[in-house]
Amino acid sequence: MSSDPDDTFKFYHYDPSLAAACVFAVLFGSSAIWHAFLIAKYRTWYFIPCLTGGIFETVGYTARGISHGQAPNPTLGPYVIQTLLLLVAPALFAASIYMTLSRTIVSVDGESHSLIKKRWLTKSFVTGDLLSFFIQLGGGGLMASSKPSTAKTGSHIVLTGLVIQIVLFGLFIAVAVVFNLRLRTRPTNISLACSVPWEKCLRILYIASAFVMLR
Repeated sequence: MSSDPDDTFKFYHYDPSLAAACVFAVLFGSSAIWHAFLIAKYRTWYFIPCLTGGIFETVGYTARGISHGQAPNPTLGPYVIQTLLLLVAPALFAASIYMTLSRTIVSVDGESHSLIKKRWLTKSFVTGDLLSFFIQLGGGGLMASSKPSTAKTGSHIVLTGLVIQIVLFGLFIAVAVVFNLRLRTRPTNISLACSVPWEKCLRILYIASAFVMLR
């Protein structure tokens, strides 16, 4: 029998933290419930991807908690669930962030201040986000393989998807910042009337974007 450590496949190279899994499962679960209430109340159906992402995060961290309970020999099911759901959830958050900027631009009649026309803004970034989503999904599936070489290939594919997502997000933030600066310099009548809290929306958008980037 070979003594090469690569011949022994391990789902985790560490023990998943039960405390962290519980904390994040509760936080994301609570957030998902609150967002579900707000979406139903205000009929903001375009925010459903964000809700779905919150559900994915909740289930993913719950699966990590289950894996902790199965240590030192966790089973395949919880590992696959947490790998796939925790990887793809941020892409769903990103989709909602893209749509939020698009709607903010429309609400202040500021399309002339945007680097990308409204009709293409959401489509372009969501299309790229979907590409990143499916690349990460495919890579995550390969990472669940019992063959170390296949799992390593899967991790490289996931990394490719993450790089695409980071580049897209960087471009998106640039578009948002340019729009913000232009609107401050040449405000529209609607933005001056303060009928739309566009600055507050953009601040929240920047904070949410920062968390996705840090992830």
